[in-house]
Amino acid sequence: MHYITIDLNNWFKKMHSIMKSTQLFSDRLPCTFYPNYFRGISYGLMLIVCCKCNYFENPQSANFHKQEKLAISGDPDAQNWIGNRYSNGDFGITQNLPLAYEWCKKAAEHNMPDAQYSLAVMYLYGSGINKDFSMAVNWFKRCANNGYGKWQTDAQAQLALIYLKGVDVKKDMPESLKWSTKAAIQGHPEACYALAMWHLRPRHTAEDQYIAKSLLEYAASKGIPEAQYTLAIYLWRGKYIEHDLNAAKGWAEKAAAQNYSKAISLLETMPRN
Repeated sequence: MHYITIDLNNWFKKMHSIMKSTQLFSDRLPCTFYPNYFRGISYGLMLIVCCKCNYFENPQSANFHKQEKLAISGDPDAQNWIGNRYSNGDFGITQNLPLAYEWCKKAAEHNMPDAQYSLAVMYLYGSGINKDFSMAVNWFKRCANNGYGKWQTDAQAQLALIYLKGVDVKKDMPESLKWSTKAAIQGHPEACYALAMWHLRPRHTAEDQYIAKSLLEYAASKGIPEAQYTLAIYLWRGKYIEHDLNAAKGWAEKAAAQNYSKAISLLETMPRN
């Protein structure tokens, strides 16, 4: 339900005008001729008519209905917009994840990269649709290969992490390297983290260690908790990086502040002083 603030003076002027135009109010008789109760009923009836006809329709609601008509006609931008509204539950629209999925899928099939990314995330987490990891990977790949831009880079980073961690898919370091390199070139922090971990693979070189340190520091500075935690571990143990307990604590605290459980556990094991 939309609650709208109405200027009463303008309201009565509009009601008077509408009543005259619809012959509910006669020009031949002054307003004072009507009993008060009859005037009240008349205005009440007109309020119902105006609400039914969207005479005072909320601008956000009007915009939603406009976009909805475009979406139904097949406009992919409008389909994606409607899908986002149902996903977020904004513009006065109640959140409805199954409807969000339906509209995002229509836009994704029209090759909209942001809709393709959103659809992949829906399959990944089971939002509005049953969780389907293979479909998530499929849509991440379609998005990642769909030109250049933010959504494509985000999809490339997601694929890099998926193949790095090997969750619900076989761990594949060459595939992770492929996607992390594409996104890291664009400065994507999560991709930089994935690329750093590739450089620290078994049988890595001293040059790999130097590159990994730079990539981890960059990703950690951008707020990636996995990178902050990994940097803290290496600084604390003096592995690949010179031992620095204070710096290790600092990075662990930053990751813990984001509720990264491994960092919270690490802080509990670190010396107090």
